Amino acid sequence: MPRRLSAAALDGHGLALLPEDRTDALVAQGRLARALEDWSPVFAGSHLYYPSRRQISPALQLAIDHLRWKVPR
Repeated sequence: MPRRLSAAALDGHGLALLPEDRTDALVAQGRLARALEDWSPVFAGSHLYYPSRRQISPALQLAIDHLRWKVPR
C-alpha cells in the first residue's frame, strides 16, 4: 500500500483509494472504514504475457509463481 496515502488515511485526512487486500486487516481492526463501496472499482486480476519458447529467467519465474500463488482459481 502506498505509505503516504495510507498514513494520511489513517491520520483522518480524508478518503484514499487503496487495495482491498492490503487494507482488510486495518478495516477489521476499525482503523479504516470502507466508503463509497457502490462506486469502488473491481480488480479483475493480473495478466502476464511472456515468451513461452525461451528459457525463463529466475526473476520472471519467481514473479509468475507469486502471481499464481496469490490469485485464487
